[in-house]
Amino acid sequence: MKSVILPSNILRRIAPKDRKAMGKAGMLPEEAEAVQVAKSEKELHTQILSMLMREGIHAFRARMDKKSTIAKGHPDIWFALGGRACAMEVKMPGKPLRPEQEQVISLMRQNGWKVAVVHSYAEARAALDQFAGVVN
Repeated sequence: MKSVILPSNILRRIAPKDRKAMGKAGMLPEEAEAVQVAKSEKELHTQILSMLMREGIHAFRARMDKKSTIAKGHPDIWFALGGRACAMEVKMPGKPLRPEQEQVISLMRQNGWKVAVVHSYAEARAALDQFAGVVN
């Protein structure tokens, strides 16, 4: 059987439940992009958590595959460094902070947290080095 790729204007007329049964072929372009961004962001989380572990830093994060009980806007990764509370919000390049994230990060900083918004492994490394410089 030959697979058929349906154009977006046709897919939009199909019920989401029926499109889901079609698998990847039933995804709208924006849905496929959201899946790829989530996968990429999850991979970046894993890389950052591995870096922290190699540095002997125990970090926490909420699960990405289920609805979290952590308040909306809370940064993705949080840890202590030299007795100071630190956090990183991981964003893919070009993706802005949501208003609730901006608000929570601002409140955390007012309460003495060191918080960085990072878009890559290199930015996370630089943020960690900066946090360590502030602590020492």
